[in-house]
Amino acid sequence: MKKFLFLMTVLCVLGTTAVAQDVFRKGNVVGNVQVGIGAYKNYGVGFPISASVDVGAFDRIINGENGSIGLGGYVGFASYNNTIIENALVYDNSATSFVIGLRGTFHYQLVDNLDTYAGFMAGVNRLWTNNSITSQLTGYVVDDKTTYNSTRFASAFFVGARYYFTNSFGVVAEAGYGFANCSIGITFKF
Repeated sequence: MKKFLFLMTVLCVLGTTAVAQDVFRKGNVVGNVQVGIGAYKNYGVGFPISASVDVGAFDRIINGENGSIGLGGYVGFASYNNTIIENALVYDNSATSFVIGLRGTFHYQLVDNLDTYAGFMAGVNRLWTNNSITSQLTGYVVDDKTTYNSTRFASAFFVGARYYFTNSFGVVAEAGYGFANCSIGITFKF
């Protein structure tokens, strides 16, 4: 949280000195498709895939020249399987996680073609897990398969950047605390 607040402060201070071409403004609709690395423990682990959309709601909020607010949605999916062998026992674990949420973003353009932003996502996480323990010596199941299902509140803080190669296509990267620790992908502006 401290890093997020520090980043926001730096962006606001820079708002008085730097002005670049608008790459995200009111009325823009931007979609991202991303692949992540790692995930926070409440969501499972693995390589999450996600899609998000941001719609420009307000623009030019800093000195009438820079800064935009975006509102949108997020969908993410992650799955993993893990087998651990310890003391002649085989522990099989698997988890599948699905997240859907709403997100808000603050965009600040530092240079042409680069859309830097920070934001927050809130939503719902659905998690399914399966666990079993089998003896290596006998091949028998020591502990029956345990299934755990839960639905819980999901949240994420993130910072990101989109670099546009054309007016409507680019690459995106995000890092933060939430569904994916970091992710990269492609972005489309409509």
